[in-house]
Amino acid sequence: GVAACSKDKGGHSTGAVTPPLAYVRYFNAVGDTLSLDFRAIDQIEFSQPFLAVPFRGIGLGSYQGYQAGSRKVRIFPNSTDIATTSSILVDTTLTLAAGAYYTVLHTGFARAGQAPKQGLRVIEDAIPTPGANIAVRIIHAGASLGQVDLYITASATDPLPATPTFANVSYGTVQTYSTRAPGAFVIRGYTPGNTTTALFTNSP
Repeated sequence: GVAACSKDKGGHSTGAVTPPLAYVRYFNAVGDTLSLDFRAIDQIEFSQPFLAVPFRGIGLGSYQGYQAGSRKVRIFPNSTDIATTSSILVDTTLTLAAGAYYTVLHTGFARAGQAPKQGLRVIEDAIPTPGANIAVRIIHAGASLGQVDLYITASATDPLPATPTFANVSYGTVQTYSTRAPGAFVIRGYTPGNTTTALFTNSP
């Protein structure tokens, strides 16, 4: 047996080429079903899935690079039961621009007879550059919550400001960014006109 090799003439190996990317993050705000799987089904590369995302969860923590263009995605319940995972909750196409950042917000209710029905809200994130400050934005994804007044304070025991930081925020609303100095803070939600009992108090 004889083995031999020769020098390539003019050829050079190259690494993988990264295509133009958009940046996508996925929030699960569907509260009446299992954790959810978000998958691109048109290609494998540059199509990071978000798997087993729980209610109020964000897949993989933040933005992931997706190849820009027209992208086919589906969302399924996360389960080891094939009959359950075969139930497609969302089947849609996203149009992603290179260099853009997107929040894909999944809201509503999945079970029959509930309203509003679950679906996707795709929000292009115009991320500000607040300088030495930080920027805070509110997106109301609580389908059963109704309108809320939102106050930002340094702690949960501080007196409320005279006016809400974000007033009369309704379901589906995407507020513009509000800037504030860096440091610890909490967001406290109240029914409009009622500042006695907080609906929730969250620390980002």
